[in-house]
Amino acid sequence: MVKSINRQINREMYSGCFYMAMAAYAENTGFKGVANWSIVQMKEEFAHAQKFYEYVNEQGGKVVLEEIEAPPLDMPYMRRGQGKVREDGERL
Repeated sequence: MVKSINRQINREMYSGCFYMAMAAYAENTGFKGVANWSIVQMKEEFAHAQKFYEYVNEQGGKVVLEEIEAPPLDMPYMRRGQGKVREDGERL
């Protein structure tokens, strides 16, 4: 059981890093709203990891953190709408 929870902690940490990478990409390409949303999601993922961390420790288990894969630097799915503008003038 502890091994499974440790894996989940690592998944949550990767997800948090992925959202941080999304935020950085969005910020650098002018998508401030997406950047803000991504930061909110990042914090939520790290909060999940912390809850699992606390649970394992409360149960007397040992938290084992593994290497977290680096998230991608390029977000091609976020580029598709660049240059397009909605009728109200906002970028898509």
